[in-house]
Amino acid sequence: MNNIFFSVDAHIGHKNVLKYMLSRLYALEQDTKAHDKWLIELWQKTIGKQDRIYFRKASQIMDVTIKPSVCNFIKEELRIVLCYYQLLDRLWKHQGVIMLHGHCHCTMDDYNAQSTDLQFDIGIDSVLVKREGGFIYIKTLYKAIMEKINKNIQKRIIN
Repeated sequence: MNNIFFSVDAHIGHKNVLKYMLSRLYALEQDTKAHDKWLIELWQKTIGKQDRIYFRKASQIMDVTIKPSVCNFIKEELRIVLCYYQLLDRLWKHQGVIMLHGHCHCTMDDYNAQSTDLQFDIGIDSVLVKREGGFIYIKTLYKAIMEKINKNIQKRIIN
């Protein structure tokens, strides 16, 4: 395995997403086929045959543990819950579990940035994913997690 990526439902074959997400490629043309082709090509260009991708569609929840032996740049085990929907009230958030979600189509980016919870929108429309070019790479995710943890520590020191 070379790389680890995360993603949630990108809405292949979903006409309404183009109606409501005008920033997406082919939205103005309402061209679902071209949109789907773009998503598939993005996947093929980004995800290699030896890579691992954790991907969730609607109503599915996945519990993932990433160990330092798999990613030598992480210091301790990461427990990640990947869900299509954002779960704001979850029992395990106080255990340091990281919530990766989609469905919000970038409407929760500001909320997630200001929240002390370790939650990130990884839908294809989110700021984090757009910066990365389509899928969240584990190093990008880890950097975002560490930035949020450090920000939370600074808030506690100031308060």
